[in-house]
Amino acid sequence: MTDRYTDAEQLLVGRLLLGGEYYQVAPLVGVGHFQSMDAARVFAAIAALCEAGLPVNRLGLQAQLGSEYPRLRPWLADLYTQGQVSGPAAALAEVVREGYHRRRALALAERLATAAYDDSTDITATQAAVAGELLHGRADRQQEAVGAVAERVTATLQAWSAQPLEPGQVRGL
Repeated sequence: MTDRYTDAEQLLVGRLLLGGEYYQVAPLVGVGHFQSMDAARVFAAIAALCEAGLPVNRLGLQAQLGSEYPRLRPWLADLYTQGQVSGPAAALAEVVREGYHRRRALALAERLATAAYDDSTDITATQAAVAGELLHGRADRQQEAVGAVAERVTATLQAWSAQPLEPGQVRGL
């Protein structure tokens, strides 16, 4: 697997350190999509700050990361700089997500290959289990997409309800 995916993880976290784009990527990726444990930990800290309605800044990250913050501080500074020149966070999140699915596919292929070389293994059962996990992953991605649409619709409806209509004004379809 290339470094493209871990680079995208770092660029995404750097982009999120700038603030304002977390809610665009939250439906696309989660902590479990990251290969880099440091990137996953910082992503989790950013998510916690955003979900609590707090700004993503040095003090908030320091509080969220606790004793890990001093070790991560130089790396965070580099990520912040990289985030200023990286592309849109949603595009980076798609690359991170692709890397996750590729790693997952490789792990399942390795599991199937190991079982194929082991004469004591019931290969049919292993094939069925791997196929089930592949289909389950596909269903998860479809469910995530439905969830993302539902969240956007809910947010739009809440924004609309917060703004009164003027006489004769119509919203929606």
